[in-house]
Amino acid sequence: MTTTFVTSGQTDGGTYNAGDIVYIESGGTGAGQFNYGTRYVRSGGMVNGGGLYGTGVDYIEAGGSSYRTAISGGGIRYVESGGTAVNPYMRNGGTVVVSSGGLVTSANGVGGTLSAQAGAIVSSAYTSGSNAKIIVDSGAVLTGAISATDNATISGGVIGSGVVEDIAYGASATGQIIDSGGIANFWGSTYSSDITIRGGVLNLNGNHISDYKFEGSNGLITISSGTLDGSGTAPVTDGNSITQSGGTVVNQTIGNGGLLTILKGTASKSPFGNSL
Repeated sequence: MTTTFVTSGQTDGGTYNAGDIVYIESGGTGAGQFNYGTRYVRSGGMVNGGGLYGTGVDYIEAGGSSYRTAISGGGIRYVESGGTAVNPYMRNGGTVVVSSGGLVTSANGVGGTLSAQAGAIVSSAYTSGSNAKIIVDSGAVLTGAISATDNATISGGVIGSGVVEDIAYGASATGQIIDSGGIANFWGSTYSSDITIRGGVLNLNGNHISDYKFEGSNGLITISSGTLDGSGTAPVTDGNSITQSGGTVVNQTIGNGGLLTILKGTASKSPFGNSL
């Protein structure tokens, strides 16, 4: 077990194991490999590359930063309030946890997990693979491009103004709000649910969505393929609309002020009759 202080002008590239502790001080740079052990990146310190594996853990504290670290096999990075992690690479079993006030940009996950707690900021993130997850607590902030593919999942989060989300190729989304100015594109044959359209736009192409609802006004769902299943959902009202150019809309009630426009495709079990 060792304790190492990396100070201004120094670069650490060591390999660390159980019980080892490393402090990256102001002006110091960490690039070590943590099979186990713990690293603290303090104000003015930074990590450039390196890896967290096994039970290796690091903490990006206020004023600390990191760039392009591989995290896998049980490794965990905590981005604390005021800390910044740029382009973390979360492979199978790797986790990045972003606390309130922490910032992660350009996250890249292949089998790993990105967890954004209330008050955290995630600016652009990509996740892929059957065990890959992005978990967004209520009150976390998403910006930029958010995407999932190849059976990954995204749960929670507000797709707000300027945010574009892509759910593609077997990926799925649950518990999301698509706010005014936000765009969510759900591509590929999979199942998504618990989606709220609150003035934003949901584009459906090949996905199956149920358990969705509109809140407020001026929300829009477009469907070019796939299935939009309105079973148990509230009527579409108050300036919200569905535009269908393909696919199937089933069990959807259109209420006062709502609009269903069918350019192509099938609508069944609607208040207008069995087929449109």
